[in-house]
Amino acid sequence: MIRFMRRKLAIAFLIVQPLTLLAADWRLTRAENGIEIYLRESETGTQKDIRASVIIRSSAAAALNLIRNAEQCSRWILYCKSGQILKSASQSEWIVYSITKLPFPLKARDTILASQLELQQPGSIRIRFRTIPDYIPTNPSYVRIRDLSGSWLLSEIPQGLRVVYEFRADPGGLFPDWFVNDSLSNQPYQTLLNMRLLLENHSESRSQSEVSGR
Repeated sequence: MIRFMRRKLAIAFLIVQPLTLLAADWRLTRAENGIEIYLRESETGTQKDIRASVIIRSSAAAALNLIRNAEQCSRWILYCKSGQILKSASQSEWIVYSITKLPFPLKARDTILASQLELQQPGSIRIRFRTIPDYIPTNPSYVRIRDLSGSWLLSEIPQGLRVVYEFRADPGGLFPDWFVNDSLSNQPYQTLLNMRLLLENHSESRSQSEVSGR
């Protein structure tokens, strides 16, 4: 009986294992200017998971401050028109409302994201986020994004700061192929490019100020 059960478990493992490996496979689709974009099929089968990574000459604290500063989203997050913090329960939990302005003729979107900070190993933090679409009433001027989740992983390494940005989104409604392709590659790429520019410029300005003050 025990031998029979072991055999059944072994067969089940062989059946499940390829599916698990397939779900975990990331495919590199773009590598440019030190930024890598990966895609994989999502568990839902309707959207793709997106992963973007970059190394920045900065710190986890500086990157976290930029991410938390919702009012600055238009400076670095592609298509973000404006943002504001609706609630800050603590240093590790906050809720942000943002408006996304899309290229004509697409209608603008709005999003309510709940973010939570998790401490990983020393020098590494993760910020998980997900939509809470019914937190405030909808606005007829915008299409409410109801399905968006992901995370930021900020890890300090000898070269600086490794940033890994992962997300899955369903913006709602129908989109032309050109915009879908843009969202899968250009949006995360430009966002990390802008993030690196802001953080490294801030770091250089701070260093110069410290030198001048000596």
